[in-house]
Amino acid sequence: MVRELIDFGEPLALLLVAILHFIPDEARPGQIVATLLDALPAGSYLVASHGTTEHDPVGPGAGQVAYRSSGVTGSARNADVFAGLAFSGLDLVPPGVVLVSDWRPEGPGPRPSPAEVSVYGGVARKP
Repeated sequence: MVRELIDFGEPLALLLVAILHFIPDEARPGQIVATLLDALPAGSYLVASHGTTEHDPVGPGAGQVAYRSSGVTGSARNADVFAGLAFSGLDLVPPGVVLVSDWRPEGPGPRPSPAEVSVYGGVARKP
């Protein structure tokens, strides 16, 4: 049924939104992403986001503690680590790996602070 709807020979989009921070380092998230991307044809896109404690170690850090006490694993990572595990070898779409609030920032209204966002995002194309 899926192959009737999706042509896997044409470029596709892989969405890893609010997922990667739940994969701990020992599970090798970069290798997981690479395996998924290897299955996609050239011209496909990856959209990914990742939680961070870079701008507010207390708020998101408390969330990590709550997750872990419930048996949910994961890791908050900084922008460079996230970019390396998700977008290595891909062509990033501007503005690159930034806080998700920095995608389409020209809208009206007040802008959230980095500490209020604490999530990076990016879009990249597989060459």
